[in-house]
Amino acid sequence: MPFSLHHIAQAWDLPAPPPPLADQVVAHLVTDSRQVVFPASSLFFALPGPRRSGSDFVAAAYQRGVRFFVVDEVPTIAQQGEPLAWSTHFFVVPDVLKALQDLAALHRQQFDYPVLGITGSNGKTMVKEWLYQLLQADYRIVRSPRSYNSQIGVPLSVWQMDAQHNLALLEAGISQTGEMQKLAQVMAPTMGIFTGLGPAHDAGFNSSEQKLKEKLQLFATAKTWVVAADGLPDFAPPAGVQLFTWGKAEASSKTVASIVSTISSSTPPTQGSILPATPSHQHLHWLSSRALDGGQELVLRFQENEFSIWVPFADEVSARNALTCLLTLL
Repeated sequence: MPFSLHHIAQAWDLPAPPPPLADQVVAHLVTDSRQVVFPASSLFFALPGPRRSGSDFVAAAYQRGVRFFVVDEVPTIAQQGEPLAWSTHFFVVPDVLKALQDLAALHRQQFDYPVLGITGSNGKTMVKEWLYQLLQADYRIVRSPRSYNSQIGVPLSVWQMDAQHNLALLEAGISQTGEMQKLAQVMAPTMGIFTGLGPAHDAGFNSSEQKLKEKLQLFATAKTWVVAADGLPDFAPPAGVQLFTWGKAEASSKTVASIVSTISSSTPPTQGSILPATPSHQHLHWLSSRALDGGQELVLRFQENEFSIWVPFADEVSARNALTCLLTLL
């Protein structure tokens, strides 16, 4: 369903603009006045910067033809008494970023096709792009542009979802606590893909356990988790989740135990307990690797079947990303 200005006003519990303006349809969400391409159908979100009010950017967007704005205060351009185009409308909200996220979340609710939510300390964009290459022949895919995985990038990515698609590949990244729950509400993934835990943004968390817990918040709605498990603190998915892990350790020696988690409704196992692979937990064991033909051969075991694959990269980071993609396809 396309969103008219009337629908958008309802979503934010604001007065609707008068007709015929209320029937104008918004097709594009814009947060950077330099990136206006379709001004007549764009809604500009005047997000504040580190040193400037978001309303400071309204004039530039207006000059480029934008007429619909989301602001947290009446901008100067509307206070100067200069005549504005009749079609100009300002939605005044307490929090412009929250308004952007709420609108994207409402848009997300219109679609029931699979959404793969990708997060982790590194490899998010690479895994997303590789999965796109692997799946594009069989699916009509919408995916996050470039590395659009922030508090702004995720809602802009979700807004691209359309009825013509039947699969979404979306990535999410955070740098501190309190961020992922907001992105989870916008994205609502049906499958979660975790690319691994590393030192990136350590300053924003008290511990690796806290960082993992925060990142896994993205998967609150996901019924399937794909997890690069090597080096992770203990964790437990909620009851009913199909868990797929890969790692250099055997599944039977890989601890998948409890951290105190707001997303887990199941009774957690004892800290440090061992959970072998079960019908709800399948493990891809990375047995060994060797250089071969400019890349490397990875020897693997899955469901008691041993096999090997060749990847055209010699580094371990690429091998890890390839295994995450492989396990997603399995």
